[in-house]
Amino acid sequence: WNTSWWAYSRSGETFPPKGVVALEVGDYNPLLGMSYNSIASLSRSTHRSQGFGSTIARGEETEYFEHLTGDSAAKDVFENVDFTWFRFGDYKLAKKIESEIEKILSKFNDADPSLSVKSLLELKATINDAENADWKARKQAEIDKIITHCLGLWVSFNPVDFYACHGDTATFILKALNRSSVPVIAKNISYLDETRTLDDTKLELNKNTELLVLKKFIDVKIPLTQPYWLNAEHGPALFNFKDPLSIGALDIQPTKTAKVLFEVEGELVQIEIPVEYVWRNGAKGELRRPFEIRARVSSNFEHPVFLFTQEKTQEVVITTTTQIKGIKVRLEPQLPKGWEVIPAFINYQSTFAGQKQKFTFKVTPSKNAQSGEIKAIAIEQGFEHNRSLVEIEYEHIPSQIVQAEAKSKLVFEPISISNKKIGYLQGAGDDVSTALAAIGYDVTELIESNIDESSFAEFDVVILGIRTFNTIDNMPNIYQYLLKYCEQGGKVIVQYNTSRGVLTDEIGPYGLTLSSDRITDETAEMKILEPQHPMFNRPNKITQKDFEGWVQERGLYFPHEWPKEYTAMLESADPGEESLKGALVVANYGKGKYIYTG
Repeated sequence: WNTSWWAYSRSGETFPPKGVVALEVGDYNPLLGMSYNSIASLSRSTHRSQGFGSTIARGEETEYFEHLTGDSAAKDVFENVDFTWFRFGDYKLAKKIESEIEKILSKFNDADPSLSVKSLLELKATINDAENADWKARKQAEIDKIITHCLGLWVSFNPVDFYACHGDTATFILKALNRSSVPVIAKNISYLDETRTLDDTKLELNKNTELLVLKKFIDVKIPLTQPYWLNAEHGPALFNFKDPLSIGALDIQPTKTAKVLFEVEGELVQIEIPVEYVWRNGAKGELRRPFEIRARVSSNFEHPVFLFTQEKTQEVVITTTTQIKGIKVRLEPQLPKGWEVIPAFINYQSTFAGQKQKFTFKVTPSKNAQSGEIKAIAIEQGFEHNRSLVEIEYEHIPSQIVQAEAKSKLVFEPISISNKKIGYLQGAGDDVSTALAAIGYDVTELIESNIDESSFAEFDVVILGIRTFNTIDNMPNIYQYLLKYCEQGGKVIVQYNTSRGVLTDEIGPYGLTLSSDRITDETAEMKILEPQHPMFNRPNKITQKDFEGWVQERGLYFPHEWPKEYTAMLESADPGEESLKGALVVANYGKGKYIYTG
């Protein structure tokens, strides 16, 4: 267990405890030009979604490891772990392999790495005598990779478009470039369970050679591009997938890579290469994205949930993306029992590939309507397409798509709303304002740069989105305006903020100390401490039923301490842990109320 001081701070125990193993992570690696904690800092700063960006750490930094089970370590977490060739059991072979590696290293020429190729091929042949088939294959593949680098061998297998659909014929172009004087002959390429010969084409020195134009029919047996853990419905805690060997796979096979076989100095060398679409951007130059298999037609609902509080009609908008030009599609929603949809279907035809079109259906619940899923089925040439399309694009990661089932939720829940006008200030970003508007409230999204001391006067309630106190630089001024508004009779609801990186001296009147306290179990029982409080009784009665169907945690970043002016409203606990009362606290402030909820 990689433990730390804060894991012990709550219990008052001293740190570090006896028996921990220390690991220095601030050591400098001269080959990389940085220390390991510097690499960790860069990694954290690439994690965009939770505000983990950090300055680059340098110098001494110690991590501590506490023994839980298995063989224990005394001084080093890697002690008694053999990283040498001797771990395979054949002492004579291990000595020979290590001797050959030492010889290769001693004669390596930075200016001409190709001089090592012949010796690397001999090393690969020596490793062939190893009995462990898995390790033999892994190490020989690593040597093949080293050989291609020493040759300066560049290989590309690029589609002419970044996606194809079932029924398409996709075109790929294979090119190779040998930047060394060592003879290299192209033998074959394997892609999508097919191997094509390359006619023993010799690669001339530093000449970019087109080896093959491959036209490949995209059969329905080839799966759509999709993270393997999303191909099946997941359970309450775990994803479901058939192949346990896929765990940890970086690429989504089988379309992501191809294997090309070469002959070098009379020996076979295989290289695995990404299948990427390459194009030119006028500002950024050459750009790449992985090749994808997309559904011919995809459908996306405008919202993940449609909430009906009365037996009244609402519009449900579905946006379709048709990837094939000129096909005829019948878009048909499927609804749970007790719902009516008009029209029952819509027929349309695409006029170009990639065309997006919006279609509106009028949905009405009956008094016996059951909450459930609404699904979009796009019927084309007898095939039912039931996939959505979500494109994920950021500069620091490759482009990705998710093609989950095209569905949303229809919820029929009679809810009374008070005639409240709400001002909503987004923090790190959430969908709460959208949900409130769906219920029927009048919600105005507030703009940080436009807020002054008069900005809140028109609202009955002002709600702060998640982590406003962590993300809005102007929060110290906004907070003072909020307190004045609350003092004059307004209601302020503050959603969770992380305990670190708060941009104000305080987060609530009278003092409110945040912590990392949380309730992880989303099914944990919630005890209502003040059942007669108006908060739980109007305009709707709040009961245990309202805590059903929770996702992820019950809550997080609860206050750990609060003065007597605050009243704790809820109590809950994770199994086997102490009870927490900080999920929801409320205080009277002047004529108004100040509420913090995790």
